[in-house]
Amino acid sequence: MFSGTIKEVMADVAKTEEMEIEPKAALLIARKADGSLRDALSLLDQLTSFSDGKITTESTSEILGLVKSDFLFDITSAIISHDTAAALEMFSIYFNEGGDIDELATELASFFGKLVMVKNGIRE
Repeated sequence: MFSGTIKEVMADVAKTEEMEIEPKAALLIARKADGSLRDALSLLDQLTSFSDGKITTESTSEILGLVKSDFLFDITSAIISHDTAAALEMFSIYFNEGGDIDELATELASFFGKLVMVKNGIRE
């Protein structure tokens, strides 16, 4: 049986299945699975169906419907600069493209938390 964190298990399973997986893609799967190995394995199986032997960070983010880092930086910048029109436009585009409000809220909360830690010189 596999041991280690979910990220490590994803890498081990991919290797066993003769798939290549980028480390950050394995981390994204682990985060999306929220601690559930069963969910992580199901997500990995879905990603395998759409890959050609390599699971990339970009394809993982797109297939799992994760919020892109660029969007988080851009929306945060608009909020900090009090550019309400730009922020509302970004939200509109996000939702019109099928974005999920729960996913966005989770990612923004995590992103803001990391910004606060960086601002205070705290490293994980």
